[in-house]
Amino acid sequence: MKLLSKQFYALCYDVMILIGFTMLVAALFQWADHLFFYQGEQFDEAYLKSGVGPLKIPMQITLMLCYFFYYHFSFTHGGQTIGMKAWKIQLISTTGKLKLSQTLVRYLLAWPSFWLGGIGYFTAFKDEYSRSIPDKYSGTQIILKI
Repeated sequence: MKLLSKQFYALCYDVMILIGFTMLVAALFQWADHLFFYQGEQFDEAYLKSGVGPLKIPMQITLMLCYFFYYHFSFTHGGQTIGMKAWKIQLISTTGKLKLSQTLVRYLLAWPSFWLGGIGYFTAFKDEYSRSIPDKYSGTQIILKI
């Protein structure tokens, strides 16, 4: 139970960092959107009516890649994100060194596990090692770092 609460608090820290990434990427895409696509009255009116710029999908893909690389880099270089360092928890591989495939599977499973009411993480209450669905399928485990 203590480990799960630390994971939640570490996630709250990491969300602050991801908000910073989001603001930076969104500002760059907004600048590019207005610079290259919306100049003049006719384009401004079309943009205001639709509310969607032509760079919306590329921006969302870029954000998802930025989030993945943040987690991948953090996990493969010490096994901890900034939030995990603050709460003294670490991600380890159950098979040795963390690989790209493990961090990718963990990242892809984390989204539905969270957005479906956290059900993927509630399974950790019943697991003897407190592993969530992303942990089980990626071959990873969160441990307390002493």
